[in-house]
Amino acid sequence: MAEAIKSLCTSLGVNATHPDPEISLRACCLYIERELNPVALKSWLDEEEKKRERLDLKSSFPLGVVSNKDPAVNIAARIIRVLALDCLKGSQSTINHTLIAFQNTVAEMEKEKKEIRR
Repeated sequence: MAEAIKSLCTSLGVNATHPDPEISLRACCLYIERELNPVALKSWLDEEEKKRERLDLKSSFPLGVVSNKDPAVNIAARIIRVLALDCLKGSQSTINHTLIAFQNTVAEMEKEKKEIRR
C-alpha cells in the first residue's frame, strides 16, 4: 500500500518523503481537492486557451489555389492544405529518424574499422 501511495504522490508531483504513508495520502487528497477540481481545471484550461495561438483558416492561412467565389470551398481547400502539410511533416519526421539511424550505423562501422586497424 505504501508503494502505491508513493507512486500516486510521484504522479501528482506531491512530496512523498514523509515517513507516514497516511500523511502522504492526505496530501494527495488535498492536492486533488484544491488543484484538480472542475473549477480549477476550467480556470487552467481558460488560461492555456488564451496563450495558444489560433490559426484563422478563413484569412491567415494561404489558400494555395485560385480563390473560389464560394467561401465554403475556400475554407475546405485551406483545411485540406493544412492536413496535407501535417502529413508532409510526419513524413519528414520519419525521413529524419531514418537518416539519424543511418548516420549512427555508419559512425559505428567507422569506429569498428578503427579498432580493427589497431
